Amino acid sequence: MKFQLVIIGLFFLTGSISAQEKSKMPASPAAADLKAQFAPILSAYYDLKDALAADNGKAAAKSGKSLDTALQNLETKTWTIKQRNVYQDVAKKLETDAEHIGDNADKMGHQREHFESLSTNLIALTKALKINTETTYVQYCPMKKAAWLSTDKAVRNPYYGKQMLTCGSVTETLK
Repeated sequence: MKFQLVIIGLFFLTGSISAQEKSKMPASPAAADLKAQFAPILSAYYDLKDALAADNGKAAAKSGKSLDTALQNLETKTWTIKQRNVYQDVAKKLETDAEHIGDNADKMGHQREHFESLSTNLIALTKALKINTETTYVQYCPMKKAAWLSTDKAVRNPYYGKQMLTCGSVTETLK
């Protein structure tokens, strides 16, 4: 009987030690890999946002093409099933928007329409998968009724550019 109690005690002790060890473990390699893979995507997105805020359609197109390439180069083998499923829900939309932005250097209105859809999906993806590696702000333009991501807390509105550069506010901070 005492032997059984010792075994049961060791079982519970071992379980609590592993729980403590698990809580001290760093994020899974899949999470770090995911953030590393999304870094060029977010970088191209921020360049695109800045180009639209500066009313520079050619720079926006270049960033759109970079974004499209980065999306095409994602490797999902190391991702969890949940991560893959979340990404697959928006993947085609992100690629289509990036492609349209990249192919329309002389049509900023068209670029901005696709930027709105792109931003909506990238915001959802960033929140769900926590892909940002730095503090990221969700900013919102009440005139356009649309949001975007920024690493800078100061508002530089990509939907209206120089016309209303500071229109908007930070609505959420993603750490």
